[in-house]
Parts: sequence; structure tokens; C-alpha cells
Amino acid sequence: MKSSRTFFAALSAAALSLVAIPAAITSAGGGALVAGKCGTLSGVTASASGGTVHVQGSISNCSIYLQGYYVEISEPTSTAACAAHFTAWGIFINSGSRQSFSASGPGCSGTHTLKATLKSRTDASVLSTATISYTGK
Repeated sequence: MKSSRTFFAALSAAALSLVAIPAAITSAGGGALVAGKCGTLSGVTASASGGTVHVQGSISNCSIYLQGYYVEISEPTSTAACAAHFTAWGIFINSGSRQSFSASGPGCSGTHTLKATLKSRTDASVLSTATISYTGK
């Protein structure tokens, strides 16, 4: 009798968790939100001033949970000593919200292609990427 009560209690808890945490819900803006890591980059731009490159854009949190992110800026095709590599840290976004980010780092003269990579602070998994160009002087 005791083991059947334990079994039914565990079964009820499992069924409740399926109801309490849906796999996807719809946000007020009509987009689907998921129960897990989710984020996208948009509107990413780069500009150069002096020997510095500035990158900015926005991140959308498509998860039903508060998420922590960072954006890694790199220049994977460059072998130059001044190739860009810097990070925007400390980005926390509420469920279904959008937030802007910006970061600056050393840049080179000439035209360069950068890669912005949105990563989860939880496990560094890649959630979104964007490729952008800038011309340094």
C-alpha cells in the first residue's frame, strides 16, 4: 500500500510538471517562447573610430525564463596581430524581452569582417551568430 501511494505521488508530480512548465507558450507579441536556452541577435552593426572598433546590436530572449548571455566578437578570417577579439559581458534579459548591447575593442585599418556570437552564460552554447563588416582608418 505504501509503495503504491509513493508511485501515485511521483506520477502526479510528473504530470503536474508537464502542465506547469509548457514546452512553448506564445508571448504578447505573438512569438513563441520556449522552456530552455534561447536567444537571437539582431541589428548588429560595427563602426571604427581611431584604433577602436565599436559593435552594437540587440538580443531577444525567446525563453520563458530569465537568461544570462554574453556576446563574443571575433575576426576568425584574420591573421593580423590587431585582429578583433573582445566580449560584451553581463547581459541578463527577462522572459520574452529584448535588450541592446555594445562593446568596443582594438581594431585594424582597412576593411574587416567580424563575427558576433551570442552565447549562453549557463554552458557557453552558441545561440545565434551575425557577420558584420567595418572599415578602420
